[in-house]
Amino acid sequence: MNASSTKPRCLVLTLYSGENEYADCKRSVAGQEGVEVVHECFEFLGSVEAHETLYRRIIDCREEFDVFLKLDADMVFHTPQSLRNLTDRFLSDPGLDHMQLPVFDVPSHSFLMGFHMFSPRVSWSFPLDPLFPDQQPAYPGHRLFDVVGRERYIDHMPDPSLSQCYYLGLHRGAKVVQRQRQRSSRSAAFQLSYLKRIATNTRFDPQRKKLILHSMFRALLSPQDVGQKRDFDGDTTFGILEKVLAGSFATPVLRQAIFRVLRLLYTRKTSGDGAVRIGQKT
Repeated sequence: MNASSTKPRCLVLTLYSGENEYADCKRSVAGQEGVEVVHECFEFLGSVEAHETLYRRIIDCREEFDVFLKLDADMVFHTPQSLRNLTDRFLSDPGLDHMQLPVFDVPSHSFLMGFHMFSPRVSWSFPLDPLFPDQQPAYPGHRLFDVVGRERYIDHMPDPSLSQCYYLGLHRGAKVVQRQRQRSSRSAAFQLSYLKRIATNTRFDPQRKKLILHSMFRALLSPQDVGQKRDFDGDTTFGILEKVLAGSFATPVLRQAIFRVLRLLYTRKTSGDGAVRIGQKT
């Protein structure tokens, strides 16, 4: 901290690519109390360029700030005290260099990992891996990865556009198929559980929920077509089977039956001899 100030200095960094919550994100940062906060945003950059720009900015500003927060453009601080509370928690541990905590995901009304906070001691090696640019930093101290904490600091997707909802269902559904092909049954089960929480969330807008479920089943039923269905222009026309399954998944009795079938299909483990075994429950 500055010797002349008791307020911690925080640089908040945001990558923006069209998220509907962007304006609210910026307003929530500007409204934070008890901190000296600077908010820098990088718009419509490719994934590798975006992350490299963000990480280099942290390294270049390491003498100017006490903490750095990577805040996605679809994330909003829950209260005006959220950043101060986070910063106090981080700085209370002198050896802490990287903290990951859950965000409160509004579509599923549940906590999900999460956001990243860094000390000035972190560093990255460049160039970044083009396939996995969102890399963990190197640091001399230690990392806190808290999946249990349930303090609501940041809300995720509080007001998603229809486009965001479409891609959310498509992305999560595609991950179920990808994880199953990679024999990662626990990961596939997590994605299905997350989508089920969205289906059971009565607080979430029904139109947006329906779009997420429709696109989820689109990815599950036609995984080979997902790559060709990237452009969303407001057209929410889906196949009959996608509509039937999504509608059924939205009703409690049928949802449980469909969920069990999906778990059976996508959380199987295949042994080296070709035998099929059911994956562990999560």
